[in-house]
Amino acid sequence: MEVLIRERRTRPDGIGEYLDTEISVASLSIGSAPDQTIQLIGPNIAAEHAEIVLSGTAIRISCRQRDLRVVVNGEVQRGATLRDGDTIEFDGHLLTLMAPPAGFDLAVELVPNASINSSDFAGAFRTELEQTWLSKRRVAWLLFAGIFALTLLIPLSELTWHHGTAQRPWLPADGQWSTGALSPAHRLAIGDDCSACHAVPFARVRDADCTSCHDRIEDHIAAPVMMEAGLAHTRCASCHREHNEPPHLVETSDSLCASCHADPQPLAQIAELMPASGFSLETHPGFQVDLLRPVARPGGSGLIFDWHDESTAIDVALESSNLRFPHDVHLDPGKVRKVDDSRPLGCTDCHSLAPDKEHFLPVTMEDSCGSCHDLKFDPTDPTRQLPHGQPMEAILAIEGHYLRKFGDPNKSGTRAAKRRLPDRSNADEQCTDGAFACAMRKTRDEAALQFTLRGCITCHMVEDSGGEDIYTRFQVYPIRLVSDYLPTAHFNHASHLTQKDATGDLACGSCHDALHSSQSSDVLIPDIDSCVQCHGDTAQPGAVVLPCIGCHIYHPEPTGVSPDV
Repeated sequence: MEVLIRERRTRPDGIGEYLDTEISVASLSIGSAPDQTIQLIGPNIAAEHAEIVLSGTAIRISCRQRDLRVVVNGEVQRGATLRDGDTIEFDGHLLTLMAPPAGFDLAVELVPNASINSSDFAGAFRTELEQTWLSKRRVAWLLFAGIFALTLLIPLSELTWHHGTAQRPWLPADGQWSTGALSPAHRLAIGDDCSACHAVPFARVRDADCTSCHDRIEDHIAAPVMMEAGLAHTRCASCHREHNEPPHLVETSDSLCASCHADPQPLAQIAELMPASGFSLETHPGFQVDLLRPVARPGGSGLIFDWHDESTAIDVALESSNLRFPHDVHLDPGKVRKVDDSRPLGCTDCHSLAPDKEHFLPVTMEDSCGSCHDLKFDPTDPTRQLPHGQPMEAILAIEGHYLRKFGDPNKSGTRAAKRRLPDRSNADEQCTDGAFACAMRKTRDEAALQFTLRGCITCHMVEDSGGEDIYTRFQVYPIRLVSDYLPTAHFNHASHLTQKDATGDLACGSCHDALHSSQSSDVLIPDIDSCVQCHGDTAQPGAVVLPCIGCHIYHPEPTGVSPDV
């Protein structure tokens, strides 16, 4: 039916006003609930109090519950048939039935109770749990029980009974306990197997769980030394934190290093450490290089060398590798050029970068020197060379060569006479003794030349005892070259081969002053004053920021040396 509801109110100035509302409903519901057609608020008005229904031409009002009543024309009734002009009262609110205008089936005029405040309408809404069948305590316990079961009891039962393997994947598992994703490297290694690191439920990750995979990681300070210095052990997970975003496992802040190294006096029981709090001439000490020192002692027919590590400041450091080698001569194009193309020598002709881009491959006679320096000793036999690194075998090779040369009748008969050079003896042509005597005399002379005047003595330190036994007379000192002068730091050579104003040999020479090095005892490692020209611990124009971890590693690595040359 079509209903017109006219609400009549009196403004504060005493002037009346009307508000007409047109609705189309099956019945006109009256009550305090917000879903009623006419909402009336009052202490004696029920949520669904009464209903007005049009049946044919009759209009009837009836209460929705047996215990409810309405006042019709001043009489309290449970229901009544209404006519135009009848008045219905609901706890001070008046409804008057009017003659419906054309197009309407029913018209009522509403005069609200002026004593009802707008705040009273809040009571008509269910805004608290107490207004329903639930209560705060009951809901809280229900939610707690559900969360406790879903997030603890069920995952714990799966972890205990099935050891973390997903027997029932539709149930919540312990994966929801994670506070974030794993780092990509760990996720690739262990996937979703939480027990790989969390071996003991509800216990923090132990160092043993880390070293079960990272078995080659060494402690920053050895455990016995740490105990002697009275330092507490630091867990791996104290610095390497998982399940964080972004996933950075390595601590890169300088403050981690400076917390101990800025004032290393408490660590005096471990080593003599210089203070370091940054990377500048004021905050970082000068570099110290690790060198190998030979210590000779009598042994056998000569000397035995024991090699010991020694750390020395760069400005006073001297090599003692038993090698004779002048860099300046080899880099002087007026004195030395390549044999194959006559081009000047460069750094990379002898020094080859290792695959780690940090170190260089060992310099050896076979790989680095042999292309320019051969070990031929007899111009009449240019294919014969002496073995390198084996003095006894070299003498035996010389002896065998001359025994065959003087003992072969075909060779001696067909040998053409040669004009003697001014600085060379002509003993082989002038020898009138037997073939064996001539061969042995030539062997002694050639050995003396190789070990004292030319050949081995050119690059090696040789001890000449002056004895009669040619096989034990000469001892060549062994050569040991340091493979890592700064074992506590790392340096990427590949990234420094191209600089802003130098490449190739010029880039090498900007740090290593080989052009002015005339002795192999020169240590060509640059000191910190060279590095701070391009690097610093703070952002500056034209400088590259270099944190502590840019050169130093927290977990030490063993120091290695190259094999004998």
